[in-house]
Amino acid sequence: MVSVFVDAPEKDCIATVMERMQVNESKARDLVHKTDKYRADYYRYYTRGRDWKDPLNYDLILNSSRVGWDNCVNLIKECLQMKLHVQL
Repeated sequence: MVSVFVDAPEKDCIATVMERMQVNESKARDLVHKTDKYRADYYRYYTRGRDWKDPLNYDLILNSSRVGWDNCVNLIKECLQMKLHVQL
């Protein structure tokens, strides 16, 4: 298993939600906050109290705003190849 966390600054997450869901900034911000809370609660429950944003919980952490989605995919593939000794 390779554990990966892809993150981005809140303003970029809000902009992405606005574009994809065709909602205003206020609604997008609300959706981002609700989704982040749900993810944090889910992760905390299934990992016996761990923080979902703690970098020690992951093999690889990427900032999609800096790296871009296509490069995130490529980096994840490279990480898998290195860790699992497979060719993708």
